[in-house]
Amino acid sequence: MADLQALLVLQDHDLALDQLRHRHSAHPVRAELSAAGTQLAQLDSVAVQLRIPRDEVAATEKSRADEVAKFTEQAGMAEVKLYSGDITAPRELQALQADIEQLKRKARSAEDLELEAMEIREPLDTQLADIAAAVATVTAQIEKLTAELTAALAELDYEITAETEKRNVASSEVTPEILADYDRRRANGTGAARLVGTRCEGCHLTIPNAEAEKIRKAPAGTIASCENCGCILVP
Repeated sequence: MADLQALLVLQDHDLALDQLRHRHSAHPVRAELSAAGTQLAQLDSVAVQLRIPRDEVAATEKSRADEVAKFTEQAGMAEVKLYSGDITAPRELQALQADIEQLKRKARSAEDLELEAMEIREPLDTQLADIAAAVATVTAQIEKLTAELTAALAELDYEITAETEKRNVASSEVTPEILADYDRRRANGTGAARLVGTRCEGCHLTIPNAEAEKIRKAPAGTIASCENCGCILVP
């Protein structure tokens, strides 16, 4: 009977270990971390989608700015030449003035296109800045949650180790044959439970009164099981 009584102690330790392992694997911070990770991935995805048109319009803006600078420089050089006095022929002066006006028109046209590109780029930059701020917030949250989870799991690991040691001590009080039988039954649910009256404390269902009396009157060490859940019944 000592072996069977020890099974109840062993079952208590196993139940405690089940609860600790469940708390470890299903810690609520894990779900928070997963949600934050999903949010971060979504933000990164949106940022990637925004950067493509933003980079394209920024390249266009720079190209137009380069054109403005080029045409403005060329017009300036032509004006220097115009007023240098080196050219005296009226036709050449008239042609040079026409070139200067054309260069200035090109510069104004390029500048208009540059401004159009800028107007497209600026709201994209604003959106990307907002996303960057959100990413920083979520990243900080992930770091905080990670630290919190690490500390919580370390504490649970300590409790699991301590409970496992107690379980090992309790299992040493049971013969190898009964322990193997208990472990086999426990793999499918409860390994052992107290028989109170006609009720199995493992599944909380009742067994026939005659069967309960038979278990109580059986020789010490006799293995009897619950016909409902299959656990070892300890009278």
